[in-house]
Amino acid sequence: MARVYLLIKTESGMENKVYEELKKLDYIKAVDIVTGPFDVVAVFEADSLGKIEDYILNKVRKTEGIRETTTLIALTA
Repeated sequence: MARVYLLIKTESGMENKVYEELKKLDYIKAVDIVTGPFDVVAVFEADSLGKIEDYILNKVRKTEGIRETTTLIALTA
């Protein structure tokens, strides 16, 4: 099992919209609006890292309101 934590910076005022859109996506295990240098944190899980990587690049990063992402790959899952 592969797990990825995606740290997301949104456009100003878009936190709730990004949160709602991410909750609908495949491989999402958790998503939260947070305080600090990032606005949203999402946790993805799938049977392979490749599936998550492809999904983030081709689906998540194209979500309206997402300005920047940082991907953290879990070494233990």
